Amino acid sequence: MRMFTSITARILAVILGYLTAQHVSANDGAALALNSHFVQNGDQRIHYMRAGEHQDAIVFLHGFPLFWRAWLPQLQHFSATHTVVALDGRGYNLSSAPAAIEAYRLNELVSDVRTVLESLGVSGRITLVGHDWGGALAWAYAQAFPETIDHLVVANAPPVDLLVRYLTDDEDQRRASAYIGRLQAEGSEVRLAADNYRALRGLFEGAGYFTGEEVDRYIAAWSRPGRLRGQVNWYRANLSLPVSHSASETLEKIELPTLVIWGVDDPVFVPSLPAEMGAYARNLTVKRLSGVGHTPNLEAPSVFNAELARFIASQTAPKSAVSD
Repeated sequence: MRMFTSITARILAVILGYLTAQHVSANDGAALALNSHFVQNGDQRIHYMRAGEHQDAIVFLHGFPLFWRAWLPQLQHFSATHTVVALDGRGYNLSSAPAAIEAYRLNELVSDVRTVLESLGVSGRITLVGHDWGGALAWAYAQAFPETIDHLVVANAPPVDLLVRYLTDDEDQRRASAYIGRLQAEGSEVRLAADNYRALRGLFEGAGYFTGEEVDRYIAAWSRPGRLRGQVNWYRANLSLPVSHSASETLEKIELPTLVIWGVDDPVFVPSLPAEMGAYARNLTVKRLSGVGHTPNLEAPSVFNAELARFIASQTAPKSAVSD
């Protein structure tokens, strides 16, 4: 009971910190002034953090099972030159978490992003950056509303229909994605929460770049009512098999300058996926990072930031490029 009380006290302290703090410490220890915002999209309330008021903006979309804090190294680095914005995806942390699976279909999630972008009031260029599920969402957003952003950057995430095709046709990808079926199964959110989120904590504590205090912050986010169900609903709503079409055949190619940053040691996705992405983006650059896994923005933040800064600053020529 004493241990449970101690853990509960830590979680409550973290939640209270969200309500009062305006400064957080990024990975390099420097203070970063962040402002918390909410925007209403129909019945759903979407939360995002914002810093660095500048003409140009970078908007960050996180993956599973993270939330806006996954982008702290990038918020710290780019707030000196850009308005930086990091969302809590629908079902995560302080954003709404509807119970219905259909509320997490990609078109609904795209609508959340558009509502946030419309609320920003920036006059310059907007770069949309996504990782994992946030990357899949960024692909979908760029296909739906390319006129509202200027650059697309995706880290270790294929378009959803490309992943579904690989899940259908590629045995190696099916093996790597075996966890998806477990997450889609009824009651998976209960199992994830078992033993004080032991399975999720194990992922974070073994990663090497989360402090104990940061893990506590994630426990607080997962502990909010309905959040774990909302998070696994992204899998339930968007990765049903089989599918009857390929988006690469039915949608126009994205014309925006597009950068894919790919950690080549990713255990989640097979290494051949980036070579397929030229079917989705005409003006594509792929940057492969050796010795980096599924989460390059956290595993190699300095390299990730340098690649992102270089890409934004460049005048990308209308051709596809693949680099090692």
